Amino acid sequence: MSRTSQERGRKRLAPPQLAKDQEGTGLRVASTVDGVEADERLMEAVQRGDRESFSRLVSRHKVPILNFLYRYTLDRDLAEDLSQEVFLRVFRDSGSFNPKLGRVSTWIYAVARNLARDVARRRRFELKANSAFYERKGILHEKDLATGWPDNPAAALERKEMVKAVRVCLSRLPEKYRAVFVLCELQGLSYGETGSVVGCSEKTISSRLSRAREKFRKELHQVMAKSSGTR
Repeated sequence: MSRTSQERGRKRLAPPQLAKDQEGTGLRVASTVDGVEADERLMEAVQRGDRESFSRLVSRHKVPILNFLYRYTLDRDLAEDLSQEVFLRVFRDSGSFNPKLGRVSTWIYAVARNLARDVARRRRFELKANSAFYERKGILHEKDLATGWPDNPAAALERKEMVKAVRVCLSRLPEKYRAVFVLCELQGLSYGETGSVVGCSEKTISSRLSRAREKFRKELHQVMAKSSGTR
């Protein structure tokens, strides 16, 4: 690494640039025992100020965290800005991580969720549920829902409409339900992991997820019915 690169890193402490696409969704990066242990070793090094270990930690978690922020905020640009801030906070606050209280991955998710929620409140962030906005911002790419769909024009149109409907329905879920729905249903976290992120018991997570699913199904039915009626 050149001196210029090193000086730039010292000035900003910035994690590697996050990609804008969602290739290799990387859900539950630290789901194996080896992954958990690797994360803990990296975090211990980060707590000692090791920047190389920090860079490796970012590489392991940047995609799922960015995906979560996309799905939580429904705003690509905001999600990318927040993802940079999340990992800066991970570096800055690494000393507060306690492996006895949970995994590194769920701790990072908690940092991301708290930051996104605080920014939304501070800006009085209002989600815009119109197709032009979502086409421009683009969360939940079609491939997220494309598995098993036949490759023909009619199916492609139906898939596109379904993706738009999912975006709208996510925007209408109250924050406490949206967070649980995104973490459990889209990010693949367990009830226990999700509870660690949002600070609730598994019983509460189960209850919120059940209500989130019910609200989501109702919204999806209404959106799709309206879409069918306008054809």
